[in-house]
Amino acid sequence: MKKVLTIIILLKTCLVFGQIDKPITKGNWAIGGSIGSGWQTSNNHNVSPETLNSSYFNFAPGIGYFVMNGLSVGLNPIFTHSSNDYKYGYSDVNYNYSNSNSSTINTFGIEPYLKYYFKKGFFLGLNVNFSKGKQIADSKTDRTPIDNNTGIPSTMTIRTTEKFNQNGMQPSLGYALFVNQKVALEASYNYLYWLQKRKTSMEAIGGTIQGGNNRNGDVSFKKSYFAIGISVFL
Repeated sequence: MKKVLTIIILLKTCLVFGQIDKPITKGNWAIGGSIGSGWQTSNNHNVSPETLNSSYFNFAPGIGYFVMNGLSVGLNPIFTHSSNDYKYGYSDVNYNYSNSNSSTINTFGIEPYLKYYFKKGFFLGLNVNFSKGKQIADSKTDRTPIDNNTGIPSTMTIRTTEKFNQNGMQPSLGYALFVNQKVALEASYNYLYWLQKRKTSMEAIGGTIQGGNNRNGDVSFKKSYFAIGISVFL
């Protein structure tokens, strides 16, 4: 019974807020921002002990202008932070190997965007990302002999520093809950596609790096996350 009452209350609340006149007409301004985060944890023991933990954080204040009813054009300065921790192990005839890889990535940039609001409060968005960033990653391998009489234990750590330019696109789908004619709370699901041009430098501790210490290359990747935000309409 309590669940039914809760659903009824939520539906009535949405209907009340849905009747508010929405300031999404030509000539209005929108000032706001969003905070997004995502995370992933996985374990795989089919082939070798393997764990992955990753997190993502996004902060983007912004300002937009309605060039026509429902359609705003704007600009977001943007900051993102992500971290990854990956561990796995395996064995051969003589040794057990334990590997760990940890990294942090910080980026700063700007995002021009388009956002179209429907009358019921739903919206579609498209952001284009131009940013620069830096990644620091540590990769460590511990080698332990299965028979202490026939092998020598060893440890090797490689630190990789990467600076990159990044371009990307981010479509989104969300809902704006207008609490009054000036303020809306927004929630959205976002999908990212990024292409990075990287310059990499590597430093080995306890060993050497095959192929040299400096490398350049392109990397593309995808990510999805949820975001919440607030917009004030002028």
